[in-house]
Amino acid sequence: FASFRCFVFENYRFSWQGIIYLINLLEPYIAHTTRRNRALPVTQTICIGLRFFASGALLYSFGDVENISKATARHAVRRVYLPLKIFLNVFITFSRHTSRNAIKEGFYAVAEFPSIIGAVDFSQIPIKAPSGPNEADFVNRKSFHSINVQVLMTSSLT
Repeated sequence: FASFRCFVFENYRFSWQGIIYLINLLEPYIAHTTRRNRALPVTQTICIGLRFFASGALLYSFGDVENISKATARHAVRRVYLPLKIFLNVFITFSRHTSRNAIKEGFYAVAEFPSIIGAVDFSQIPIKAPSGPNEADFVNRKSFHSINVQVLMTSSLT
């Protein structure tokens, strides 16, 4: 079972519980209302989207793995991407004490970047190996235990 969890995390960058959460969240937006044309199941559609987001690989490589066409893979990614936009403000929040226009002006003043409201960076923070059944969830692609931290920065002037 641990190898399955590693496989899921390596390919989709989500735990199995995270994928189940996304299935429950997005199913009303993704589920087909008809059984015509052998529509992809919601679980497969979400997994194709997550694999694309996690790897950035070309769509035809997903077609080979999933035994679907490039067009079907592209359609699956779109079916996942569009409903995720609905939840954008639920999962991504910006500072409430600084206006977006002030942040844009700050970025422009620092580096002459127009219309920028944030810069994203990721970092692997090493941790001690946790005990328990989820230990494998904390092993990164370089084979050490870490937590992936994502930071959204504004300009230094805001």
